[in-house]
Amino acid sequence: MSEPEQVVEEIVYPELTDYEIDVFNALCPAMDTLVPEGNFRSEKTPVLESLPVCTFCRMDSMPDWNHESTSDFEDYTIESYEANVYALTMEECKKIMNTLAERLRQMNFRRLSMRPVDNVNDQRIQRIVARFEIKIDNTGQMFRT
Repeated sequence: MSEPEQVVEEIVYPELTDYEIDVFNALCPAMDTLVPEGNFRSEKTPVLESLPVCTFCRMDSMPDWNHESTSDFEDYTIESYEANVYALTMEECKKIMNTLAERLRQMNFRRLSMRPVDNVNDQRIQRIVARFEIKIDNTGQMFRT
């Protein structure tokens, strides 16, 4: 007598929403007019080859528990990003950061903070750090938090 065949169901986990590349690509046209090609980056830069440089990185992504449905997918996520601008003058830092902040505001981002930071690696290089936040639904629509 043969044994019954056991059917093993594969567990399928829902995909998490990830719009980091879409956000970065939407910023590139505005930033390419202010910083040299390749100096707008989506990762932290430990060594600066040329100036000015602007980095824009997602720092956190969490579900918006206040707007969840009974589906297996994240309906909304709240993402936070950090921007760092490095330049030889504070005026140049401000010009780049203000352009970035304005473009993000047009995309419905909310600025959480913006402040100058001492650049401990090289005191001649000026630096501004800002944090931004956005709520994104599972179709990529962006809402101000």
